[in-house]
Amino acid sequence: MNLPIGILIFWVKRHKENQGIISGLWYYKEIGVPMSTEEKKSAIGDLKTGRCTLITILGRYEQILDIILQGDRYEATGKRELAAYQQFLAEFEALPEDKLYFFEDAQQIKGTSLRVDTVIEIEESMEEVEFKLKEGKGVFVSICENWSLGGEFSSAFRLQGLIVGWQLNKDRIVKNANCQLTG
Repeated sequence: MNLPIGILIFWVKRHKENQGIISGLWYYKEIGVPMSTEEKKSAIGDLKTGRCTLITILGRYEQILDIILQGDRYEATGKRELAAYQQFLAEFEALPEDKLYFFEDAQQIKGTSLRVDTVIEIEESMEEVEFKLKEGKGVFVSICENWSLGGEFSSAFRLQGLIVGWQLNKDRIVKNANCQLTG
């Protein structure tokens, strides 16, 4: 199932062989995720009021890095963002396995969490996710083995190509119909 995630990532870790885990706050009720430092600082208040829930995402190491790369600090393709991502990667890979890399300390919120808005394909069904949400204890999901950021981009471009192709075809049909009516 495809699951849209608007998340403030608090921490990430390498887990077991070739796996990683992301944890943070999932704004499942909302279209947008807090963007500014001040908005991010109110994240625990958002959790208390039910605006979001805790989420933990398990996936292959590469999948976890794909999600991190979409974070608000790294999403632009400039030299500064690339350098920041490379610094994160070096620090993260230097950590021992199962050691947490913190973007935000939940005990002292500073607004430094990593904001990500994306869609991932998960193994759980919508019913399972809804059940976990109703329990109110947070959500744990596993990314499907075959999901990748590259695959998501490819799907988006294919869909956009189909829409553009349909639009061009529709325009041709309308032009041909107009020619037949006036000609």
